[in-house]
Amino acid sequence: MGLDFINRVIKTTLLFGAIVFLFGSYYFDWIYSLGIFTGALWGCANLWFIRQFVVNYITAGNRDAGRLALFALIKFPVLYGLGFLTLWLGWFPVVSFVIGFSLIFLVVVLKALGLLLTEGGLKNFNLIGKRVEG
Repeated sequence: MGLDFINRVIKTTLLFGAIVFLFGSYYFDWIYSLGIFTGALWGCANLWFIRQFVVNYITAGNRDAGRLALFALIKFPVLYGLGFLTLWLGWFPVVSFVIGFSLIFLVVVLKALGLLLTEGGLKNFNLIGKRVEG
């Protein structure tokens, strides 16, 4: 798992959030569904900025301090300020935003389990997690 895994998680979360928004707005409540999609967008943007920090900080050569400062100036006041403003204005229920933000964690777990299953990572372990001899 490399940086490509993070890119796939972001894309899958955005797709899943869009599907939840479409079906949720049709069958449930569009404001609640919009809150889920907004939370997913916010979580993906947050993960993308974290990825950029790690990639730019852990470089073999010289670090670009200006780029790190730019990401910090965008991520912390702007991204977190928008998240606070969105919740403070009460455009949609807070629970829907939190569910949308949590979608990224669900996608990470499911993608990691999928990688384990497709690469045969579980064939050497029983349900308790102890290594099976043989």
